[in-house]
Amino acid sequence: MELRASLELKGLHRDAIQDACKKKKKEMIEEHEGKQDDGKKDILHPISDTDVKEKEKKDRSLDKDLKEKSQKDKDVQREKERTQKEKDVTKEKDKDKDKIDKDPAKEKEREKEKEKEKEREKEKKKQEEAKMKEAKEKEKQREKDKDKERQERDKERLKKEKEKEGDRDKEKELCLMDSLRCFGVPALPAPGRRAGD
Repeated sequence: MELRASLELKGLHRDAIQDACKKKKKEMIEEHEGKQDDGKKDILHPISDTDVKEKEKKDRSLDKDLKEKSQKDKDVQREKERTQKEKDVTKEKDKDKDKIDKDPAKEKEREKEKEKEKEREKEKKKQEEAKMKEAKEKEKQREKDKDKERQERDKERLKKEKEKEGDRDKEKELCLMDSLRCFGVPALPAPGRRAGD
């Protein structure tokens, strides 16, 4: 209605107004259907490459968030299952203890089992400590090796710098001698020699 009124005010012919209204109506219907089709390409506003890239980026971030959430859910579920298993094991042990009579022989067996379990735990702790100690020693050795390499590189660099300085000094001396020769000044004798020799 607004379109029709604005076109009439412009002074367009009645047939032209009807054609424009039909065209606009058709575009609006297509646009509405495009929105209902959940992301199908809109005829009025075609999707550009940047829109596609942005949508892909959003989809990737959403996928990443969903994966992280599902991983967290899985971790929580595993933790619940593990705690439940531990509870079940402790309940079974308690039931077994209640079932066993107060027979002294059985009591001795239980005590031996407890001692064996403690020894196993101590052994595990020793092994873990040994592994940790070994890892620390390896790390120290790596640090020492790195320091040695660094020192060697520094020595090499200093040696090269000294060689460059020596080369520069020789080059300066040669340039000075050449310039003296150009001006007719006799060359200076080498140390320990006389000018006439």
